[in-house]
Amino acid sequence: MLMTTITPYGPAKTEMTSEPPLVEDAEKMNLRHLLAINLKAEGDPRYPPFSQGEDNVAQPTYVNQPIQHPELYETFLSRLRDIVSGDGKDGTPPIDAVSFTHLPEMDPPSERLCQAVDGLRPRLLELECGWDEYCDLKSFDGLETKFPLETLVISGACGEEVQLVSEYLSCVHTLNLHYSHNLCFPRIPPPLALRNMIMTENDAMDSFIRLSDTTHMIDRLESLKLTSTNGCDFYRFEAPEFLAALKKATILRQLDLVTDHRSRWVDPYNLNDLPSHLPENLEQFSFRGAPGIITDATPWLDLVSSPAWLPNLRESSFRLDQPRRQSSNTETGDEGVAQTDAEEIAAAEKTAHWIKTTLADNRPNVDVTF
Repeated sequence: MLMTTITPYGPAKTEMTSEPPLVEDAEKMNLRHLLAINLKAEGDPRYPPFSQGEDNVAQPTYVNQPIQHPELYETFLSRLRDIVSGDGKDGTPPIDAVSFTHLPEMDPPSERLCQAVDGLRPRLLELECGWDEYCDLKSFDGLETKFPLETLVISGACGEEVQLVSEYLSCVHTLNLHYSHNLCFPRIPPPLALRNMIMTENDAMDSFIRLSDTTHMIDRLESLKLTSTNGCDFYRFEAPEFLAALKKATILRQLDLVTDHRSRWVDPYNLNDLPSHLPENLEQFSFRGAPGIITDATPWLDLVSSPAWLPNLRESSFRLDQPRRQSSNTETGDEGVAQTDAEEIAAAEKTAHWIKTTLADNRPNVDVTF
């Protein structure tokens, strides 16, 4: 894949890369040219990007953001406009993916920055937040050349003040929320084009519940990949509410769920009742949980043995070996992988094998991964 990288501090650089940063879907989407716009503040020794606060924690130095240096920023925008005007004219593949990284709150991106990329036709857009954990989509709505977006990736956005309000939310096929937190989305009138959702860490389960309760974004969802292992979920909701929300995704065909059973906000929870809340149209089901996430296998065994359970199921994977994340120490902030008792691991392995064997014995048409 070709990648053109540009920063406010020098000319653009174009090179071949096999690992474009932050663009997980590049190969699957057959993307050929990524424009990576890096807004990380650097350079001026008078205004270092970070300074030491009173509590000895590094704090951002806002006076050094590129947008605050008019001459520097205008030169940067001019270089960016040159890239856009020459796109696809020098024998290189046209830009079909755009990534903004290290976005500061004062340039989330700004209207001027969005106007500089007007004319491109990316199928994938990623906004990766900087220190402020903030980004904004609304400036893209004013572009004359509308992006033919298929995939939208939001990375590191945290807080209800993040304004993810945009006409593009109704037309993207895939939404990827990567280490974001407490996001609120508008209630866009249906139908939406959204078919695939990837939710990685932080409050992924809570976010799914909010999307189910307050938007139409899961109404036509066909694929969900959700990972929640860092203990940030269920600060507002509880596990039964997640199961209820999951059951409402009635046309879901593919589910990949990875989860711990601990949260810094609540007591350890279980997903014993997950099988009775799985959407009945599932064709592919993959589950990986930490030992302890299933405390009673009976609801699983009773259902997986029945041909009426998930009648369209073709592939299944079930594991109980997800390493458990140790809760953050409130005094030191330390976080790591918690030790799991050997006896608990052995019991989890036995439960997982029992469930998989029961499914394989009673549903020979299902490809069960052992």
